[in-house]
Amino acid sequence: MLRFDCFRISPHYHYRNAPIGQNHRLELDFTAEGDSLAWTLDKIQNRLPIMLLRCQANSTARQVDQRDVEAAVPHIVAWAETKTHRAKLTQSRKTRVIQRQVETGQADRPFL
Repeated sequence: MLRFDCFRISPHYHYRNAPIGQNHRLELDFTAEGDSLAWTLDKIQNRLPIMLLRCQANSTARQVDQRDVEAAVPHIVAWAETKTHRAKLTQSRKTRVIQRQVETGQADRPFL
């Protein structure tokens, strides 16, 4: 139905409806919207039903209980932070390996 891709480069989101083959992708403008994760959390908290209606998920939109959304947001934030933290750790590990290769004269070998 909804998919949020909070990438550092080219963040975007999708309005999807598999039964009719709809996948409308919209880019986020960092200048106008700021951080994509903060924007996404705001939309989940404040615009979820109306966004679901745009996906033609009318029955799902009608079933959204704002109390459930509010209860879920801290879990979404915690999950997103683990993903962000893992990505930073992975990049940090790659950087250390490359630095070690440079220091030992093995920098011409491809990094996998």
